[in-house]
Amino acid sequence: MISAKAQHGKDTFANMLKDRLEAKGNKIVIDHFAKYIKICLKNIITGMELLRIKRYVKITMDWN
Repeated sequence: MISAKAQHGKDTFANMLKDRLEAKGNKIVIDHFAKYIKICLKNIITGMELLRIKRYVKITMDWN
């Protein structure tokens, strides 16, 4: 795992290391941990938005 602040060369370092290790015959996969956190949060927020919309629709329909 490589960690550092934003814009400090993590991807650059990972790609350089990957090139060297692959040259020695290793299989390397680079993955971004934060990607999965962002996906989960997006799903949670989207779900919350849907619940808020459903409540709003129910309230406005009850007015009729």
